[in-house]
Amino acid sequence: MPPNDVSNVSYCVKSRTPLHLRLIAVLLLLLISGAVGTGPLSAQSVAQRRAVEAFADSIAPVSDTAFLLALETKLMTAARRDRANPAAHLTLGQLALRLGHFDDAASEFKWATQLEPQWPYPWFGLGIAEFGAGTDKSAARDGRRALLGRDAWTRAAAAWTRAVTLEPAFAGRLERLGHTALARGDRDQATVIREALRRASAPPRSGHPVGAVVLARARFERELGDTASALAVFETVTWEDGRAQALLEQARVRFVTAAGDGSEPYYAGARLDDSIVVAQYRRDLTWIATPAELAEFDHAAGPDRAEFLWSFWTGRDRQALRASGDRLREHYRRLELAARQFEGDSLDSSDPRVAVWIRHGAPEDRITGSVAGVVPNETWRFKRARGDLVLHFGARAPGGYAVLPTLLD
Repeated sequence: MPPNDVSNVSYCVKSRTPLHLRLIAVLLLLLISGAVGTGPLSAQSVAQRRAVEAFADSIAPVSDTAFLLALETKLMTAARRDRANPAAHLTLGQLALRLGHFDDAASEFKWATQLEPQWPYPWFGLGIAEFGAGTDKSAARDGRRALLGRDAWTRAAAAWTRAVTLEPAFAGRLERLGHTALARGDRDQATVIREALRRASAPPRSGHPVGAVVLARARFERELGDTASALAVFETVTWEDGRAQALLEQARVRFVTAAGDGSEPYYAGARLDDSIVVAQYRRDLTWIATPAELAEFDHAAGPDRAEFLWSFWTGRDRQALRASGDRLREHYRRLELAARQFEGDSLDSSDPRVAVWIRHGAPEDRITGSVAGVVPNETWRFKRARGDLVLHFGARAPGGYAVLPTLLD
């Protein structure tokens, strides 16, 4: 960008005091000036990647549309003078997305993909833009516009597939985008995302697909309710990359559905020394294991880890006079239900309701109170042979719940 354009952008932001607007100016200077580089994917620096992501994060909370439009005008002027700078078009695409101008965003991202076809960021943004444009067109009553909307969704799937193929780590981004779509009830976007993950997880001509991509696809298939497809995909992962994760995921699906016993893949996955997956086994245990048991788990490795887990769950079965394997299945069923009830995929260990649910199961009775002037509260009752267990939870500032004394105390 010529010096006068840089100063204009800087002045446009400095005239407004909020910190996030000043941060936008700094990022713009980096992106548009090319200070962070415009080489191919292999030459992209960590600084450039962070700058691209930080810019999108910075404009997300800005509600001043007039400011964003003024910023867009400045950026467009600069981009016309430096048409070969992919970072400038990538930045304009992000800004257009923030404004809801999906067709404009698609044009900018497409330009960036032509300049740097090996960058995953423009392809990922292009997918979001094409889907947004397709949604706008599909909402129209005009049949031709609705058809154009479907075509845009097809292009969105292709763009997302390209992003994930270029960088498998983007499968996680796409999976999270799918979670968000399902949370707001957008089944159309979720379906397009599934199609992209299916394409990206197809076996290449030689070798096998990246485990992270296959696992992301299978998990999302499961979230969409297609457990049969999810299991079929998990079972295909036989290579080292992702094998332990696939076994644990397969076990989780089997534990909470009627797809058969998950004990075999559960213990098979525990025998593999995959540090990321071992941490997941430990996290699942933390809800009910004692500190001494967790320490023993931490010192075990390979087959010894699987042996420890078998003894752990078998001991729980015997204590409760349950059939072998019953407590293990029940634990994962409770984890699944707790995730739906409270925090989603990442259960909050600071919420005592989550811990109670996982340790004791769903309460027989659950009463929720909401009265003006009184914090939101819940009372749970569990039937017990020696007397019912009654727990009272009250909301606390700034959020969350705490166990409170009950009227029976």
